[in-house]
Order: sequence, then C-alpha cells, then structure tokens
Amino acid sequence: MTLDERLDRIVSRSLELEALLASGISGEAFTQASREYAEIEPVVAHINALRHAEQEAAQAELLLADPEMKELAEGELADIRERLPELSQNVRLAMLPRDAADERSAILEIRPAAGGMRQLFLQQNCLTFTAVMQTCAGGVFPLWITAIANLVACVKVLPK
Repeated sequence: MTLDERLDRIVSRSLELEALLASGISGEAFTQASREYAEIEPVVAHINALRHAEQEAAQAELLLADPEMKELAEGELADIRERLPELSQNVRLAMLPRDAADERSAILEIRPAAGGMRQLFLQQNCLTFTAVMQTCAGGVFPLWITAIANLVACVKVLPK
C-alpha cells in the first residue's frame, strides 16, 4: 500500500466518523467514535494542507505555459516546492502511533551521588534541560520540586 492510499484511507475514515457522529448515535458507540475522530483529525488536517499545496503546485505548473504569468508562477512554484517537504514531514510525524505514556504524567527523580557540588550542578542542568525541552515541545512546564535531604529533588512534569 502506497502512502497516498494510506492517506486516502485516513481521510475517508474521518469522513465516515463525521457522518456517524452526525447521525445521532449515543452511548458507548458515540464515545468510541468521538475518541477515534479526535485522534485522526490532526492527521487529516496535515493531509489536507499537504494536498492543498500539491494542488497549488500543479496549478502553478499550468501557469508556466502562459508567457504573461510565467514569472509569477515561477515565484509561487518555488515557494510551494520549498514548503512541500515540511508539509510531507508533518504528515509522517502525525501518522506515528501515539504512546500511551504520552498522555500521563511523568515523574523524574534526580538523586545525589558522590560528587558534592559537581553533582548538584549536574542536577540543576538536568532540570533546566527538561524544562527547556518541555517548553520547546509546545507545552507548559508545570513543576513541583521537593527537596529531600539537601540534594534530592523530585520533579513531576504534567502533560499539556
């Protein structure tokens, strides 16, 4: 199965779920359909953006034949071709299966070891790195630090 076929199946499943949710189902079936729709809707949004850019590129290529529009079409086509790899990568990333642990809180425990001030410095760097990585991932970094016996810190990172 090619990538385009897989993308078509995802989009068609999204349309099926939209129709199913609009039909007025209730109970457990509604809950299950809502969850599935919520999971695939971001993927469908990326697919639609990619396909829209591909259609724009095809239209710009058609305009290359027109001498009056050639310069404008070349500029637009260059912009679109520059965006296509990023859009394609976004689709691939969105299609990756979700890990169940992604939705739960994580506890990071940093314990002291022999090393004194050097170990304290390492712990502070680990905490700073964790905060920066969480913030760069687009989330907020809710943080609770509990000092235990001078150098031990428990850090709880909540999901977005």
